[in-house]
Amino acid sequence: MKPEYAEFLISEYKKAGLKPEVASVDQKKYIIPCVYIQNCKFPLKSFLTDFFDFMRKDYILYKRYKKKVRYVAWFDGKKKRRLIVPFVYRNSKIPASQIADKIFEKASRKYKKAVTTALNLATFYPNMVFEHMVSSKTLSEMLKALKSVQVKQNRTIAVYITGKVGAFLSKNPIFVFGNIFHISTSLLRQKAKKWALKKVLSATVESSVFAALNADV
Repeated sequence: MKPEYAEFLISEYKKAGLKPEVASVDQKKYIIPCVYIQNCKFPLKSFLTDFFDFMRKDYILYKRYKKKVRYVAWFDGKKKRRLIVPFVYRNSKIPASQIADKIFEKASRKYKKAVTTALNLATFYPNMVFEHMVSSKTLSEMLKALKSVQVKQNRTIAVYITGKVGAFLSKNPIFVFGNIFHISTSLLRQKAKKWALKKVLSATVESSVFAALNADV
């Protein structure tokens, strides 16, 4: 995790006057977001539940197709825990350790996505609190909130660009593109608006890849 993201999580603890708490997962340390310490009776348990909550989808699939749920063991340093084998790997001969690695990797990606999204939103909503920060549900809500902010910003940019280009074209209704030809001012305004919106949409798509989170392991 980049230093600025860890600093963001630590800063939340400083505001609350608490000492940062960490969770060990697959020999890696993850800072538990302060909201878990403040709002949960069993912070570590709640954090780990949210950290691996995408496994619920696999559990539902096992039950739906009446298959026996497969598990892989994981020892977190304090107690032995179970991880649900992804449904797609239910009949796979892949070693349990490799399956566990895939689960850890997906959980880690979700954790990082949640923290980075929360940090980005904090610049717009500094007083907003996101309980159960690393859960899939909260992450989805944060992504929607961030997307809403970006759409508003891009609309403002589109209006600005369209106004600037439109004003220029209204004063310069004749252009030369290889050969000289005349285009009406109204048509140029329409072309300018479409061009501006296309550029803004392109920027939005490049900066906001929301579908990647729910990809299969």
